[in-house]
Formats: sequence, structure tokens, C-alpha cells
Amino acid sequence: MKLLGERVWRYTMLLFTCGDFLGEKTIERHIESEGGALKWLIEKCRNRYHVFNNKDKSNLSQVTLLLEKIDEMVWHNNGSCYEVDEQTFTIIEKKQREVAERAEKRRRRAEEQRQQMKTLIPEEMKPIPKLQMILLGSRSVGKTSVGNTILGIKEQEDGKRTAHSVAQQGFVGKTEITLVDTPGWWKGFPVFDTPEVIKEELRRSMFLCPPRPHVFLVVIDADASFNAKHLHAVTTHVELLGEGVWRHTMVVFTRGDWLGTHTIEEYIEGEGEALRSLVEQCGNRYHVIDNKNTDDGTQVTELLEKITETVARNGWDHFVRDEQIFMMIEERRRKVEEGARLRESQVKAKRNTVRGTVCFRVK
Repeated sequence: MKLLGERVWRYTMLLFTCGDFLGEKTIERHIESEGGALKWLIEKCRNRYHVFNNKDKSNLSQVTLLLEKIDEMVWHNNGSCYEVDEQTFTIIEKKQREVAERAEKRRRRAEEQRQQMKTLIPEEMKPIPKLQMILLGSRSVGKTSVGNTILGIKEQEDGKRTAHSVAQQGFVGKTEITLVDTPGWWKGFPVFDTPEVIKEELRRSMFLCPPRPHVFLVVIDADASFNAKHLHAVTTHVELLGEGVWRHTMVVFTRGDWLGTHTIEEYIEGEGEALRSLVEQCGNRYHVIDNKNTDDGTQVTELLEKITETVARNGWDHFVRDEQIFMMIEERRRKVEEGARLRESQVKAKRNTVRGTVCFRVK
């Protein structure tokens, strides 16, 4: 709201949704019980608020009452409309021009890179016979949806989070695809806040597409903010996989439908330094997928072309994984299984001892 200036509060009303969750409690009681922050916001809105019951959509009286409250606000403002002050408008326009200019430069640079890499692809590798890729990203960014879009899977997603790294195979045209979906980390939290079992699954993903993966797709949702915390989270998790991983990495943006008339380059440039840094770390390799237009096969075709160009740039080499990682995973798994068996036997022995004591006392 600060972006719009102090005057914006004269034209603002707070609208609460999910009013059905209040039960018997009034919205006023909810406001008073929530604490100072919410009461401060209500005061900034000059005590103008309304609540919607989302489960009672047939109740048009709640809409009528909202419109009456809006009419009252308009009357208090003498029928005037909110206008951005000239200085703020000038700043916004300047920023938009700068973002558009940088976005166009990025787009041209990406296209020039692609043209250069295309020269490295011989005819017999068009299309590439086999591709092996791993999906990485935080929770709920759409990794599974990306995998389904690539493989042409139309099944309804069950909404369950991915708990283990899972490999799927399929064909896209004449290209055989092995795609590994991985568990997500908590968004904005670095690797030391991630449970060991998740980190182990991320490392194990490399061994589910033998001989080795060609590319890692870092999935970012284009309908959310991306700041320095998110960058640190992505960086620390991706680098679990070993040295040289960024040469084999590409950013895939999901929910491209949210961009509307804006290009993905405008989103990258407008979002800030953190996102630009991530894209640069991936060698300016990126792609956007419109999740609501899964029937558009061209977005998958173009993604596979970009991946093939990345593989060609890397001399057709797979990512060289550290075999010590595999040995470490197997050793830790062995110790966990041994520890689990020992604990289970100790618990059983203790229960048997207790049962024997109880039976002796009963007798």
C-alpha cells in the first residue's frame, strides 16, 4: 500500500473472506481478538470492513450490503476517485520502461545463445534419442505438474506431496524420457533447515536415471515473489548434488498463465536481483510453462529443444555425480535400518518383560 501513497487509505475497505469459519463469533469479535496488527489495519481503513461467507454464495444480501458500504465510502469522498500522484506515476512509468528494456535484452541474449548452441547439434541428434532429467524445487511449486506435462500424463493429480524421489519413463515423439520427481523443501528455508531424509532423497535422485542425468530443472512458480531467502534456499539445496551442477541446470517457471500479457523476461527483470541472479547462475537458461494450457504441445517441444541445446553445450556429457554420495547414502541407510531393528527388538524385549511381571503379580 505504501507504493500507492498515504491517500490510498481514504479509498480502501478491508474485505474478509471465509466468514463461515467464524461460526457463532462475529467479525467484530474476531477483529478485537486478533490483536493490534489487525486493529491497526482496520483503523487505517477508517473502520470500513465487510465479511463474505464463501459457502453461502446464494445469499445475495452480503453482496448488497458490501455495495451499500462502498456507496457510503464514495459519498464520504465526495464522489472522487483515487488518483496516483504525478511523482509516483512518473516513478512507476520509468521503472516499467527500464524493466521492458532489460527484458528485451535478456530475450535477445537467450535467443543468440540458442542459435549458437543449435550449431553444435548434428542432424542425427535431431531429435535427441534419450534424455534424463531431474525436477528440483520447493514444495507446491508444480514440479509434479511439470513432469506430467512433459510426459503427456492427463491424470488428475491427487494433491499428495512427493515424499520420495520417483522415476518415470515415457516418450515425447522419438525421444525416450526418464524424469525423476523429487520431494520439495520448505520455501525460503535453506538446506540446514531441511530434514535429513529429504536431503537424502534429493541426492538419491541422481541414481534413479542411470547412467547419469543430463539436466536438472529448477522449478519456480511465476505467481509468487522471489527474494534473497528463496535464492539462498534454491542454491543450498541444488549444491547438495555436487560440483558443476549449475552447468546442467535450467529454470522452469510454472503458472505462466498468471503472467497475462507480460513476458517471462519482464517477470525475471521486474522481480528483482535474486531471481536475476538465479537465472544467470543457470547460464540464462529458462523456460515457462502455462499449466492451464497443457494441450499446447509446443511448450514441451520448445523445452526439450532447450534441454538438448544445453546437453550439446556440455559436450553431450551427463552430469558427473560423486560416487561417494551414493556410498554415503547406502551407508547411512544401512545404519538407519540397523538402528531401527535394534530399537524394535529393545522395545519388544521391554514389553515382554513388563508383560511377564504383570502376569506374575496376577498369579
